[in-house]
Amino acid sequence: MTSGLAPQPAPYTPPQDEYQDEGFYQQYSPNHELPKSSLASCLIHGLLAFIIGLLATITVKHDPEPPGVDVVRVSDDATAAPDFGDGNPQTPSDVLPNQTQQPTMPQVPTTTPTQDVKQVEVAVNEQINDRGKKVVGPTQAEAASAQAAAAQAASAFDAAKKKLAENVGKGGGGGSGPSGTAARRARWVITYRPASGSETAQMLQFFGAEVAVPIDGGNWRYFSDLTSRPPKSWVQTLDDEIRMSWSSESMTSNDRDLLRVLGAGNASGFYIFFPRAFEARLSKLELAYRNVPEEDIASTVFEMSQGGSGWDVRVSRQSERR
Repeated sequence: MTSGLAPQPAPYTPPQDEYQDEGFYQQYSPNHELPKSSLASCLIHGLLAFIIGLLATITVKHDPEPPGVDVVRVSDDATAAPDFGDGNPQTPSDVLPNQTQQPTMPQVPTTTPTQDVKQVEVAVNEQINDRGKKVVGPTQAEAASAQAAAAQAASAFDAAKKKLAENVGKGGGGGSGPSGTAARRARWVITYRPASGSETAQMLQFFGAEVAVPIDGGNWRYFSDLTSRPPKSWVQTLDDEIRMSWSSESMTSNDRDLLRVLGAGNASGFYIFFPRAFEARLSKLELAYRNVPEEDIASTVFEMSQGGSGWDVRVSRQSERR
């Protein structure tokens, strides 16, 4: 038996839109990718900009501040400013005298104590008193004293050169042959680079050297134990002196500092005397440098420098006779 009622159809449900709007960030950045990547990008670019700016600040050189300008008064006297225009420029290394390098300032010729005597003039110092009138200052006595001191220094060193040449020529210094002290002193040059007069005294003391300065009447004051304060000193003539020596008539600032350290700051120059053992040591170094006989050597340059246990000396260059 069938019923007369037809089955009721199911209610109509419209299909859901496949592209239903779920929200911009929910659709394209469900795991917050966009804000995270944006923040990371900002941080990285900011860090790069900071590093570039820092490098630019460090590497870019700024123009230095322009030098100051001042008025300079140049005196007619070549010795008005010591070591500046006095014909004795300072060099990075001192050379033991008798083989001193000539200065490279042609406009101011190098002078010797004998030439200095001729250049000393009796000056008149004009001063202005309180009333505006010129008065003559007492400089004539000072100029005369300077002239006498220069003459005494020139005379002392001239006499010393003659006396020492006479002494080594007697045979005590080996005569006039290539193996004699006189010949060696003529071809040997010793260079050194001390930082001060105290360091020079230490170097000379290490090699057993003595320093002598002229005083009066042909007498010289000798100094030994140069690192002691005060050093040992005594007075004697050069009558029996036959050791290897170099003189320092053209005084440098380091030479004056050495004399000040020794307590002879008023001296006009000095001689350095080395023991015979030091001369023998230099001779061995000279012959071993190139195995050239002494009679074929024109000059040998030695260099003193600080070593591990004190000071050392070596041959830096050598030239042969042609």
